[in-house]
Amino acid sequence: MRLEPDRARLAAHLAPLADSSMFLLGNLTRPEATFWVWPDAGPIKGVLGLTPEGYANLQAPAGLPPFAALHQALSGRRILGVNGPAGPVEQLCRALALGPRSLDRIEPMLVLDLADLAVPATDGEMRAMEVADLPVVSEWRAAYMVEIMGATAGAANAGLAMAQATAMLAGGKMRLLERSGQVVGMTGFNAEAAGRVQVGSVYTPPDWRGRGVARRLVALHLQQAQQAGATRAVLFAANSQASRAYHAIGFRQTGSYHLVMLSTPHQVA
Repeated sequence: MRLEPDRARLAAHLAPLADSSMFLLGNLTRPEATFWVWPDAGPIKGVLGLTPEGYANLQAPAGLPPFAALHQALSGRRILGVNGPAGPVEQLCRALALGPRSLDRIEPMLVLDLADLAVPATDGEMRAMEVADLPVVSEWRAAYMVEIMGATAGAANAGLAMAQATAMLAGGKMRLLERSGQVVGMTGFNAEAAGRVQVGSVYTPPDWRGRGVARRLVALHLQQAQQAGATRAVLFAANSQASRAYHAIGFRQTGSYHLVMLSTPHQVA
């Protein structure tokens, strides 16, 4: 188990595994992120990344990682969540003796070659998020964090949601759907790498669910990404209704992805 500072080497290893490594690949552009690989010598077989916020991303396609070595590498580090292909994530959580979880869900991993994208012929026009949208987007983000991510509603959640909405605006990757001048849904990309985009932050308020909002908005955003050069899209479906919407625009399941969020930060002993 060793620290790996060579980002180009990591990118080359992860490229064939890009569908299930988008968080890792996206974080390669963050100088403050940390990466470990195993074994100690020779070709890379597995990767663990850790963001400065405390999110661990695991990729262990060649078998189970050396959990004792991972525990030692993460000793003293603060962990807020773990994610990666289903299987090793649960074993890593147990090896680290992580505390209670606010989110513990294995979701279908869906992929789409953008050449096969089907844009629904329903109404609604997509536009980029604007400063004036911050109040509604932060409200939706707070609801998303409770409904999808297992967060607890309250002032802290609302404050975090506003900070995230502000970051989304600055990142320029959020899109909204309008119908008759009313904003009815949002979507975004939470990672981009290797010609791929990873869809995230999809939210439709309750009054507009079941009316084709998400499928049209996600499809229009992917169409825009394709025109900019992307060739493939990845996402994880939080429930069966979301899965049906994504299958309708061309996505297909290729695996499963495990998402874990802790109720409180965990300091690895």
